[in-house]
Amino acid sequence: MSVLIPHDSGRGATVAKTSSSQYAGVSLVSWKLLGWLGIAYLIMSVIDIALGWYPVRFGVPEWEFGTVSATINGLAIPTLALYLVLCSAIARERTNWVRAISIIMICLAIFLAILFILYLTAVPLALKAVAKNM
Repeated sequence: MSVLIPHDSGRGATVAKTSSSQYAGVSLVSWKLLGWLGIAYLIMSVIDIALGWYPVRFGVPEWEFGTVSATINGLAIPTLALYLVLCSAIARERTNWVRAISIIMICLAIFLAILFILYLTAVPLALKAVAKNM
């Protein structure tokens, strides 16, 4: 059996190395916490947006204009929350979560298209209402 003798480098023959599995465990816990933080932000922001829609008064141009504007203004936080959950799911290799979040984001895009159409119908009516008040 042959033994390799290190050159005189000023350090011992054995060097203590930290385990990469130790870092992997900490990393997975961090991604899991980030995912839970994203879920918490998503729940709070969806409740906030839903409260803006209550009580529903379709047909009132001022309400439609204000509600759609407030909804679009408030979409930044739930979108970032979905990205946090998505990143956590990708890092932890949760394919079912990734698919579910992808479907939610597609539904959000369709919802935004519907809001855009509603917004286009409400803008002229809201402008007429403002012109009457002047």
